[in-house]
Amino acid sequence: MPLEILIVDDNECDVWLIRVILGQVNETARLHVVTDGFDAMQFLGTQGRYADAPRPDLMLLDLALPRMHGRIDLARIKASL
Repeated sequence: MPLEILIVDDNECDVWLIRVILGQVNETARLHVVTDGFDAMQFLGTQGRYADAPRPDLMLLDLALPRMHGRIDLARIKASL
């Protein structure tokens, strides 16, 4: 089963670099990208357009995000555990 990785970053260059590096380390990993904290929470909650989203095995989260700061995401994730 491939590794599911969620990248939460609004910087296209950072996302590109992460894709390149992860592609070299694990070619079978499935990368999913969202660009803000609100979409990250939707993805994790399988809500809205992310209703069929897989549960990520790993999440790379930029803390400085538009719409909803990454620290808010972390607090909500921690509260749901």
